[in-house]
Amino acid sequence: MHLFRLAQTEHATFGRLEGKDFTALGVTLEPPWKDNQHGISCIPAGTYECKRYLSPKHGYDVFEVLNVPGRSNIEIHVGNTPVDTEGCILVGTEFGKVDGEGAIVHSKTAFHALMQYLDGRDTFTLTITDP
Repeated sequence: MHLFRLAQTEHATFGRLEGKDFTALGVTLEPPWKDNQHGISCIPAGTYECKRYLSPKHGYDVFEVLNVPGRSNIEIHVGNTPVDTEGCILVGTEFGKVDGEGAIVHSKTAFHALMQYLDGRDTFTLTITDP
C-alpha cells in the first residue's frame, strides 16, 4: 500500500492512499511535520509494516504502523480533522472542510472500505512518500 502525501498546511498533512495495484483507497489526514514529535507530528516518510490489532483507545480493530523511529501507537483510524489525531493517519473518501478548516470527510465509510479491502490480512507494508 502507498500513501502519497500531497500537501501540508500549518494544521494538517493531506495525502492519497492507494492499494498495491494502484486502487484508490481514499484520502488521508495527518498532523503537519513537527520533527516527528510524539502526538503532534506526522511520522517520517518511509516504509513500515502495519499490523491489525484491537485499539485500546478506539475499541475496534485498526492497523498499527510499526517501528516508527522514536514513536509508538501510530494507528490508521477514523477521524476528519487534525483534532481527531495524535500523530495517527486518518482516512476519508474525499477532502473537504469542517468548521471552515481543511479536513477529510466520510471517514467511517472510507475506514470500513479499507478494512474490507484488507479483510483476511493481519499485516501489510505501507510506503509513505512526501511531495
